[in-house]
Amino acid sequence: MTTPPTPPAAPAPEAWGAAGGDQREMVPALARVARLAAASTGAPWAMVNFTAPGGFRVGAAYGLLDAQDAGVTVAASAVPCAGPATSGEPLVCADAQADPELASRAGVRALGIRGYLGVPFRDRLGRVAGTVCVMTLEPRAWTADDLERMQDLA
Repeated sequence: MTTPPTPPAAPAPEAWGAAGGDQREMVPALARVARLAAASTGAPWAMVNFTAPGGFRVGAAYGLLDAQDAGVTVAASAVPCAGPATSGEPLVCADAQADPELASRAGVRALGIRGYLGVPFRDRLGRVAGTVCVMTLEPRAWTADDLERMQDLA
């Protein structure tokens, strides 16, 4: 497995629809999942998000947030994570800026997300509990191997 690419600087969480949270550090195991997601796909940004009322709570991130930003809540309308969390199916998008639904989301615009690959993960009862996702700043043709690796991590 390769080292994840050096992530570009990202706008502050508030710029893309995130609100402060009460958890102020990433859980090490979740931070490892985010890092492995980035490394296994070659994406500069990765996140592990949990469903929360009205949106998602960031459990861990690689490249996108500082460790102290774990726990912020992001509105479902601001990020692509709503797709896999609602449908229970992966969302594979080569260019979010070219997809009218995704391009309208504040987080996609503010962060300049182009490639997006997100997969849901489930709780013990089979309910969608959140998503593991990776993002790029350039359009990206995701492979079947990328999707399989992300599903393994979820």
